[in-house]
Amino acid sequence: MSSPLFPPVPRPASSAGAEKVVLRCVLSDLDAEAVSKEAIFGRKLSPADIDSATVEPARLLSVPFYRIDVSVDGYHFGLSSASIAVGRARLPIPTGGSRHKDAAVIVVARSSFPYEARIPAWLQGVVGEPPLEIAAHELTDRVDTVEGESVDADLGRQDAERAAVRLLVRSVAPTNAFYVKYEPRVVSTTYVRYPIYWTRYAYDGEAKRHTGETFYVAVSGRNGKVVSAHHPSGLRAAAARFRRLIGGG
Repeated sequence: MSSPLFPPVPRPASSAGAEKVVLRCVLSDLDAEAVSKEAIFGRKLSPADIDSATVEPARLLSVPFYRIDVSVDGYHFGLSSASIAVGRARLPIPTGGSRHKDAAVIVVARSSFPYEARIPAWLQGVVGEPPLEIAAHELTDRVDTVEGESVDADLGRQDAERAAVRLLVRSVAPTNAFYVKYEPRVVSTTYVRYPIYWTRYAYDGEAKRHTGETFYVAVSGRNGKVVSAHHPSGLRAAAARFRRLIGGG
C-alpha cells in the first residue's frame, strides 16, 4: 500500500463547536485524471519537453476544511488624492462611509495542504486558480463514511475563524483611511471533509527549478475544477524556448 501523502499528526486539532459534514465525491477517478493531465500537458506555459513527465494515478483524499460564514459591518473615513478649490486653497475631498459584507470563507484545516484561503470569486477579481467554494446547499450531499485517504487536521476551529475574519475585514477596510472601525461576526462554522483528487507527476526537464522538486495537481471531487497545482516554471520554459529560437540551445 502506498504511504500516505499527508502523514497523520500526533494530536489532530479539535473542531469542537462546528457542525461536521463529509461531502460525497461525485467525480470519477478517470475524469479526475483527465482534468489533471489537461492541466499538466495543456498549459500554455508548459515546457516543450513536458511530454517526458511521468504522471501517477490520481489518489482520492478527504481533506479537512472549515466553511466559515462571516459578516462584517463598519465604517471608515479618509482623504482622497483629489481636491477642490476653496478660495486660494485646495482641500482634499473626504472619503469613506459604511460598508457591509457577508461571505463564506473556506480555510484548510491541514497546514501542509497547499491551499491559501481567499475571498470568494464573486466578491473580487481572482488571480490564479479560483478559490474553493462550498455552497450551503452542497452541505446536504453528505455521506456517512470518509471516501479515500483521510487527512488529519492540525488547525483548530478558533484559529480558522480568526483567519477567516482577518481575511474578510482586510477586503472591506481600506489601508489608507485615517479612521477605521469594523466589527466582524462569525455566523456559523462547518467542519467539512472535502473530496480532492491528488495527482503527482515527475518531471526532470529544462524547466525544473531544483533537484527534488515535486509537481502535482489537486482536483475537486465535487466539480472537477483545479483547486491547487504546482508545475514546472513557466519563465524557465519560455527562456528555454527562446534560447532554441535564437540558436543558443
